[in-house]
Amino acid sequence: KIAVDMLRLRKRQAELHDKESFAEYKFEDTMAQTPESGMKLLTDVWVKAKDAANKERELMEDFLTEEGQVLDGGIRPWDWRYYAEQVRQAKFNFDENEMKPYLSLDAVTNA
Repeated sequence: KIAVDMLRLRKRQAELHDKESFAEYKFEDTMAQTPESGMKLLTDVWVKAKDAANKERELMEDFLTEEGQVLDGGIRPWDWRYYAEQVRQAKFNFDENEMKPYLSLDAVTNA
């Protein structure tokens, strides 16, 4: 019932703004401008993001193998940030906590 009411209200809102759909109304003041352009943008970004995520997963799996660790079922979504941080520290000598003081709101606005 609530979802149906929301859809009716969205349709009415679009009509009040002389738009064919609520999606067209919502996209009007965005970079994409139209729902079709928004979908194209998401599709283009998705392919690149998926490739980058697969490369990162491979790095994490290689790291785990080097460390002699075995995860049943591989790296799970809830493991991702933990092992990604482990890889950054081990392979790139990067510790996110060391960067935080330099990226605080005060430090960034004063720069």
